[in-house]
Amino acid sequence: MEIHVINLKEAVDRRKSIESQLQKLQLSYKIFDAVRGSALSEKELNELVDMEEVRKYPNWLTPNMLGCSLSHMGVYKQMCISKEEWHFVLEDDVVIDKDLENILTHIEKNGDSFKDHLVMLYGVSYNSIIELSRTPITEVSGKGIYKLESPRIGSTGAYVMHRDTAKRLVEKNEKIKVAPDTWHFFREQKALDNIYCVYPFAARPGFFESTIGYINKKSFVFKVKKLIEKYKVPVLYSLLKLNRKRIWEETSRVEFK
Repeated sequence: MEIHVINLKEAVDRRKSIESQLQKLQLSYKIFDAVRGSALSEKELNELVDMEEVRKYPNWLTPNMLGCSLSHMGVYKQMCISKEEWHFVLEDDVVIDKDLENILTHIEKNGDSFKDHLVMLYGVSYNSIIELSRTPITEVSGKGIYKLESPRIGSTGAYVMHRDTAKRLVEKNEKIKVAPDTWHFFREQKALDNIYCVYPFAARPGFFESTIGYINKKSFVFKVKKLIEKYKVPVLYSLLKLNRKRIWEETSRVEFK
């Protein structure tokens, strides 16, 4: 299985974090240079993005969110020409399970069960609890792989995909229309069938500052947070991390249906 790590060149701490984890597990990987959406020209955006959709959701489909979508689509294009059938996509701010290799190998060995689907190593839901099937389709390293029963789930932090699924995603999305983790949209397109999730989760966010940028860069709040992050201001830096952890705990609750 080929491992793709998406990383912005300037995000040095994130890159060091994920590389250290993968190297400890003796896993080979490829770094994909992420697209900085805010650096794209108007011409580039018009060529790569469906701007009519952006105008509908300007507060969500921000330049950096579009850059994130373009980054994942860029990885899918690499998958299409790869000799490997199975691919693991990993964002640089993720903390991975020590049994990652066993989990990836198990998914690949049971490939017939997952070929047209998406397998997420973790997910989030901001509006509701994540609902999974009561019985796992298979088990590995004390974890189950469950079918998602919720209509929606978010996150592009860590997931497994077959090359053929990547081809369908590329074919059906000539231009970017949505955020990269709008998986229900890709299901509606018939680019992928079902979504499965490893639980207990085999990865989680590392609670780094977001590189997408949900806060207005001109705002006072953004400037203060930037200073706290840059200088790792005692107490305040820890509080920022704790707040991200709290959000993760609130949005990653699971029930079996």
